[in-house]
Amino acid sequence: MARNVSVTIDAKGLHDLSKKYAGIAEKFKKYAIQELDKAVKKMEIEAKKKSSPSKLKRIFPNSTYERTGNLSRSIYSTPYQNGYATIGMGKGITYAPYVEFGTRRGYGMPYQASSLIKGTAQNIAILYKGNNIRKFNMPARPFFFNTINSNMNALYRKLNNGIPI
Repeated sequence: MARNVSVTIDAKGLHDLSKKYAGIAEKFKKYAIQELDKAVKKMEIEAKKKSSPSKLKRIFPNSTYERTGNLSRSIYSTPYQNGYATIGMGKGITYAPYVEFGTRRGYGMPYQASSLIKGTAQNIAILYKGNNIRKFNMPARPFFFNTINSNMNALYRKLNNGIPI
């Protein structure tokens, strides 16, 4: 004859267990904020480097225009506060998006761009690309969104691996 088998589960330890996992969640949040702040600062440094006068490709090699470095200095970041960390470009200047997206048609994001970055960049690019505001159409010289994209992907991978022991 088959016997009925049952297991009784004692729920007395559930409160202690939930407190333990709440502690882990708080540790992970602190770790994630710390990593986010590091990533945003790294993005700022990389974008500044890519937009520096020595790194940013000249459109007209024979131009006598003196590069000032204002584009690099216009890139900024703020650490995590009120739920967000920020990275931005164009502080104090108006031409940063024209350098990033160009003024001719067709701005292409990196193939593996995350949907958030891709959507944000494309929405901003629409305002600037194909805008025949100059006598010539400048090519895109991306320095900002591709930096954010690669670093955000690395940050997501790192956080998905959990807290290092």
